[in-house]
Amino acid sequence: MEQEQVIQSINSKVHQNAQAILQLVDLMERLTKSSEEIFQVTAEYQDKATLFKV
Repeated sequence: MEQEQVIQSINSKVHQNAQAILQLVDLMERLTKSSEEIFQVTAEYQDKATLFKV
């Protein structure tokens, strides 16, 4: 009986870890998208700044 409880506890923790990993993946994808958008805005700003220097 005790072994079964330990196995259930381990399974629960594995499930929680899997859920946390999925949340982390989602956050990393959002961070990547935001970083790409920031890079694009920065590139556009640099292009415009170059035009004003001339």
